[in-house]
This record gives sequence, C-alpha cells and structure tokens, in this order.
Amino acid sequence: MAALAAPSAGAGGVPSSRLEVVAELEGHVDTVWSVAWSPSGKYLASCGSDKIIRIWGPNANDEAVWTCLASLEEGHKRTVRCCQWSPCSSYIASVSFDGTCCVWQHADEGGGGGHDSDEYDSDEAEGMSMGRREMRWELIAQLEGHENEVKSVSWNPEGTLLATCGRDKSVWIWETLAPAEFECLTVKVEHTQDVKYVQFHPRQQLLLSASYDDTVKVWAEDGDDWYCVSTLDAHSTTVWALACSPSAAPAERMVSVSDDGCIILWQADASGGIDGHAAWRRLDSDEKLHERPIFAVDWAAGGEIVTGGGDNAIRVFRVAENAAADSSGEGGEGAQPGARLTMVAEVKEAHQGDVNSVRWNPKQPGVLASAGDDQLIRIWTHRE
Repeated sequence: MAALAAPSAGAGGVPSSRLEVVAELEGHVDTVWSVAWSPSGKYLASCGSDKIIRIWGPNANDEAVWTCLASLEEGHKRTVRCCQWSPCSSYIASVSFDGTCCVWQHADEGGGGGHDSDEYDSDEAEGMSMGRREMRWELIAQLEGHENEVKSVSWNPEGTLLATCGRDKSVWIWETLAPAEFECLTVKVEHTQDVKYVQFHPRQQLLLSASYDDTVKVWAEDGDDWYCVSTLDAHSTTVWALACSPSAAPAERMVSVSDDGCIILWQADASGGIDGHAAWRRLDSDEKLHERPIFAVDWAAGGEIVTGGGDNAIRVFRVAENAAADSSGEGGEGAQPGARLTMVAEVKEAHQGDVNSVRWNPKQPGVLASAGDDQLIRIWTHRE
C-alpha cells in the first residue's frame, strides 16, 4: 500500500523519513481503543467499543495479509478500553468500562503454554485450517473492585503483578498467585481525578500513572505496599499516556503526552528524590507538537518516539541531545545535559478520526501499529 502522506514540514522539526501503511485490519465495528503486540512481535491484540478483543496475525500462506485468529467476546459487557500481553505471552489482561479486568489464557492443543514458543509455530500447534491459523483462548479470571470504568492495565516485567486504574481515581495493584488466582495488594487513591493510564517501569520497581488531574505520579514498592515518591505536574491539563525510554543510556527517561498537545521529556535525577529514589526533571520546552490532544505515545528500542492524537495525526520523533547547561542556560561546573524532541516523520490523516493507540513492534524495527475512531487498525513501516 502507498504511504498516506509524504513527509512535510511541521512542528518540532522537518521530517526526514516517512511512514507507509503495509496492512489494514478490519473487523471491529466500533471505535478501536487499544492495540498491543505480543512479546515476540508475531501477533497483535486489539480491543474497542464493540466489547471484543481480537487477536491478529499474518496469514499462514501470505505474511503480507493479516487475519483475525481469535475473537474474545464473552468477558466484558461494555467497551474494552485496554489490553496487554503478559511477558511470557501466555496471557492477555483486558479492562473495561464494565468495571472489571479479565485475564485470558491461551489454550493450545496441549492445554497450555505460550503461543510465541517455537513449538507453537508448527502447523499442528497452530491449528491451521485452509491456510488460516486459529487460536483458542479461555477466560480464567475476572478481577472486580473498581467502582466504574477501568481505563488501563499493565503487567510488571516479571509477570507477577498487574496494575489497573480507572474513573474512580484509583490505582489497584494485583499479585499473581497462580494462573487463575489474583490478590489485590493495595489500592492507591492519591490522584484527585480520573486515572487514565498505568505502566510499570521496564527496569526498576516503579509504577507510573497519568491522570485527569494533570499529573504523572511515580510509585515505589515498600514490602507489600506501594507509595508515591514523586508527582510531576508540568502539564496544563489531562495527561493521557506515557512511555519509558528503552534503555538507561544516556539516562533513565520517559515521555508524557497530554490534552494540551504537548510532549514532555523527563529525566531521572539521582539527587533530589526521596528514600533513595530519583527525582524527575523535564528536559524540553512546552512546545505544542499536535494541534489537538495527544492520546497515545510509545518509545521504540531504536529510539523513535511515536505519538497519536485527536488531530488524526501520527508523528515520529527522535531525542536530540543538547550540550550541558546549568539552570541559567550556561555551561560550567555542575551543568547537566539536556535534550529535545525533533520530528522525523508525520502522517497528518493517519486515521479518519482520533488516533487512540500507537505501538512499536518489540522485535521488528520500524514496524508500528495504530488504532482509531474509524474502526481500523493499521500496520505501518517507518523508513528513513
């Protein structure tokens, strides 16, 4: 498929690369809210207002053609807002406006095991029929506790914890005791408004949350409990999402995106934190990089940051390192390095409506999935 838009000048820099659509996935009959790649990058999960979670993969006979391998329809009674694969790939957690979190387990012919394993790639394990692979999933747990809509879910890197958040202003942390058994460890209610997004840090025992109260909170583990070690309040309105840097070099960083159309780049600073935890300082300006709210962001292993928002656009940025400077903008002893975002690609009409989710493939550099109000999922390649 041809690119939807050629590179053109825009906020944050002059695009030097391009995004091209390579596949369109049709099947949802209402807004698609979230997409998530399996850890191997072979499969994609999606969910939306039609209350269905779909699992997609390349056709067995033509990997350029994507097909729906499973539809998980029995778990939720209202909009499914977010879905995430477990690190081992055997489970998917989904959260819904019905106030619940469902946990699904892949059920292969052997009665269990992750579908990203080498064994699963055989024709027999895939359950191929007429060139189409089909996956069987079963609902093994339904977690209740939130008072109303649940907005986001995240697994920790070990797959031993789940975090959920919702309209009731709370963040819940659940412990996995067995494949079908979960226990709530703690409920945090420090946010003063709807909590939009949660994500465990990929390298540290931290949990990050973003809220309608215009803040990002950083939570640290303390035995079986968690407590807030930092509140980041640089945005002027709702913070919709965030993403952590793929590595700690040159420093631990994250980006947050907001209703204000701004992307803020943050860096952990070993000095100034509490209980040995780093404080977070912003590195860049508050330049508006989308014309309307930014709803989604992701940070690729190769360093590219992708955003999607209410202006129907997808934009790709890179971090440009600045020379060290002190608080007055001058170099010298005690000066700290800074950084800024430079846009390298954009598609102004990536979807016919809001872009609700963007996710880089974890194993295939430059491959991106997006989802929108137009009921479509698009697979893109980012080419220099």
